[in-house]
Amino acid sequence: DGNLLPLDRPIEPWDTICITFTSGTTGLSKAVMSSYAQYFALSNDRAAQYITAEDRYLISTPLFHISSTARVYAMLMC
Repeated sequence: DGNLLPLDRPIEPWDTICITFTSGTTGLSKAVMSSYAQYFALSNDRAAQYITAEDRYLISTPLFHISSTARVYAMLMC
């Protein structure tokens, strides 16, 4: 019905937003926990100030890579 359940506690900047797996180019793939603060810093580039609700962002890289997901979060922040 669109109603959100209440949170147990407020979301903090250091809380985990996602777990990304490394490519494993130098060894086995590893799970890396990323925080809200990390994604905010990664997604908060200077170009964001020029993005409007009418803009679209073409992401041509795989969404399992952190640079791609950062672009998704940048658009969500806008």
